[in-house]
Amino acid sequence: MLFIAVLLAGILLGHLTVRPRLRTLNALRTALADARRLADHDRLTGLLNRWAAARLVFHTVEVGRRPTTFALVDLDHFKTINDGYGYQAGDQLLRITAARLTRAVLPRQGFAARLGGDEFLIVLPGTDGDPIGDVLARLAVPAVLHTGDGPISVVPGGSAGVTVYTGAEPTTFVDLLHEADIALHHAKHDRGGHRLYAPGMGMPRNAGRHGPRRRDRHPGGGRA
Repeated sequence: MLFIAVLLAGILLGHLTVRPRLRTLNALRTALADARRLADHDRLTGLLNRWAAARLVFHTVEVGRRPTTFALVDLDHFKTINDGYGYQAGDQLLRITAARLTRAVLPRQGFAARLGGDEFLIVLPGTDGDPIGDVLARLAVPAVLHTGDGPISVVPGGSAGVTVYTGAEPTTFVDLLHEADIALHHAKHDRGGHRLYAPGMGMPRNAGRHGPRRRDRHPGGGRA
């Protein structure tokens, strides 16, 4: 009888100690998932950040060699709004832009990321048609920002530099970023819209530099 009592007590004690352990394990898993999301996403807009975008491009392009459309989008006149009405208005505009870009790319099975400031990245599968033109059109719709001087209406237009990867030759996230950056500078030089990168294209003379930005020389460079 004494042996049975000790055995039953051991089983009961095991149940009492296992349940807290399971709760602790589940809490750790939740904390790890939350930490991973914070590490992969921009806190202001909820979009993927540069590190997460580089990782996805590595798997789909650098390893998978899948045809891809890759674009840098830079908001037009963002500094005027941010300086004129304060960073709260600028933050509203960034969140509106992020939401519109997300709605534009998700049906195409792509993704949007915020690289920093008012610069965004669009990655779409395939190379057919002019999807970036459609994305910019969806972006350039009037939006209301709430400022200390009352609500204002703005049109969050953007310029974009586009490069397409056919899968024929190996490439990297850094290379694609540099090509799209060159095309973006040409788009801005042409006063907006979007430009497609062509082999051999260089920076416009008034760009102020000719090589990639320091933060673009490494996949996760800079802050998102």
